[in-house]
Amino acid sequence: MIHLTRQQAAELGEQVISANCVAPGPVDTKLALAVNSTAIRAAYYDAIPLNRYGGKEEIAQVIAFLCSDQASYVTGQVLAADGGFEATGVGLPALRAGN
Repeated sequence: MIHLTRQQAAELGEQVISANCVAPGPVDTKLALAVNSTAIRAAYYDAIPLNRYGGKEEIAQVIAFLCSDQASYVTGQVLAADGGFEATGVGLPALRAGN
C-alpha cells in the first residue's frame, strides 16, 4: 500500500491529484475488544507511547485532514495515526507468545 500510494502520487501529481495513506495503529473497536485478549491489550498499552488504543474518531479526523484544503500540498505520504507505536518498533511479546 505504501509503494502504491507513492507511485500514485508521482503519476497523478501533474493532474493535481494527491495520494496519501493512513496507517492506523490499534483502534478501540468492537472487533479489537472481541479478538484482543486482556494480555494483548495490556501489551499494546505498554508499547504505545500514548498508553492507549486510538479512537475511531481520531482516525476519521486524520482522514478528514488529508481530504481538506489544509493538506493541499501533501502527497505521497503515509501518515501513521498510531499513538507513536511505529516509533517504538513493531511486534509485541504477548502476540509472539500466543497469549
